[in-house]
Amino acid sequence: MTRAEFDAAIARKKLPLTAESKDEIFGAVDKLEAMIALVTKPRPREDEPALIFVPGSPV
Repeated sequence: MTRAEFDAAIARKKLPLTAESKDEIFGAVDKLEAMIALVTKPRPREDEPALIFVPGSPV
């Protein structure tokens, strides 16, 4: 996301952010995009922790 796209998104949502807040959030955009990519990619069925849960077993 470019700075122009970020500023447009903030303006579209009418968020009352200071210039300092915008700068701080924009500085984390690359990290946020990386996290989003991790949680939205398809995962195999085996990644679901509920599949390995055994009721009554020690945690």
